[in-house]
Amino acid sequence: MVMRYILIPLFSILMASQAFGGETYEELERQLESRNAREREQAVRQLTSRISEDRAFTLLKGAAKDTDTEVRAQVIFALGRSERKEALPVLAKALDDKILRIRKTAITSALQIGEGEAVKPVLRRLSREKDIATRLQILTLVTNSKELRDSVAAEISKVKTALEDRDSRVRKQAITVLVSVGKPKEVTAALSRRTRVEKDPAVLRHLVSELAEVKDPSSLKIVESLVQKGSRNLRHQSFKTLESLSGTCREECARVLVRFMSNKDEEIKRMAIQSAGKCPTSRVTKKLQRIAEEDGTMPIRTAAIHSLGMHCESSPKGVRFLERFGNAPRAEIRYAAVQAMVGRSKNVRFFEKLVKGKDPEIRVAAVQGLIQIKTRASGRVFVSILRSSSDPSMRIMAARSLGHFGADKSCRKALADAAKKDGNLAVRTEAKKVLESL
Repeated sequence: MVMRYILIPLFSILMASQAFGGETYEELERQLESRNAREREQAVRQLTSRISEDRAFTLLKGAAKDTDTEVRAQVIFALGRSERKEALPVLAKALDDKILRIRKTAITSALQIGEGEAVKPVLRRLSREKDIATRLQILTLVTNSKELRDSVAAEISKVKTALEDRDSRVRKQAITVLVSVGKPKEVTAALSRRTRVEKDPAVLRHLVSELAEVKDPSSLKIVESLVQKGSRNLRHQSFKTLESLSGTCREECARVLVRFMSNKDEEIKRMAIQSAGKCPTSRVTKKLQRIAEEDGTMPIRTAAIHSLGMHCESSPKGVRFLERFGNAPRAEIRYAAVQAMVGRSKNVRFFEKLVKGKDPEIRVAAVQGLIQIKTRASGRVFVSILRSSSDPSMRIMAARSLGHFGADKSCRKALADAAKKDGNLAVRTEAKKVLESL
């Protein structure tokens, strides 16, 4: 029995020794001093498996100065796995290693274990690093956690320096970091300065898209300036940002949009009108109504009508205003009005009149309006057309539309009658097909 209790601990020690390769710390220390780099590398790997032990950690720190690149890389990686902040001074020195691979590993390891404390030396490396991919790596990794972002905010001047980087990809990433960690006024001041000197259209588009995340009125001046001096793509992105900002800075965005809707440049005016649909304030609605009624350019008027349709979702008065265009002499205006009303107006008579009109495009849009209403009254419009219209194409359209009203008995009866009695084969076939699908 005594032998049993002696053998079990000995067996455990033997197994542990085999698991670590059998070497003692003394043996591993001698291996680290070997002239053979591969022996030193093997020792580092075994120490990495014991990284939670103080002696292994100490030996690995000492090996960080090894002359062999592979050995140093293994050591830097192992120190990152240790999650011990005592490794930070060693990793900070490795950030300046002449070998790119070592620097990249040191960046990842330092931020992995140092959190906020590692941000300062890593960002300091940003201005000295010649490799573009490594500069991008730094700017990407420093925003991976809240603690890191808070620490970056304290070192934001180093991020601002990256806005001047010679590579456009780095400048774009610096903009993203700045927006994610900076205070709104500080961010807009830095980005405003950047817009005056930035020549790359892709960077400017990225800058204005990121401004949507600032959610502060101070960013509107930048957006406004980029609309006035930018290319078509940059203007398009600027108006997208205005739409996003209208959720938090609605009245301020409304003032900007109203000014642009009076711009002499036709393209700016049209883009402003289209974006105005996302900013339903009384100021914007009134301006859109004046344009819809008075502007002499048809594309501008129809764009205003479309945006007014979006305002109708929160304004019954807007619905009544648009219904007036159902009687407009120009087909383009009637078509824009009915499209804007689909899904928003419950006025059956408005759509019924247009369904029975001569313009096929307007009829199709009005049919959709009636289907969207989906009440007994709107169903009766199609029943009436199916029973009394002299035009077979209109009766076929009515039969198809009644397929959306299958729960209504009068609609089913009208379909059944048409399937049996209509004088046109195509109408009978369509009515039968719709009836069978219900």
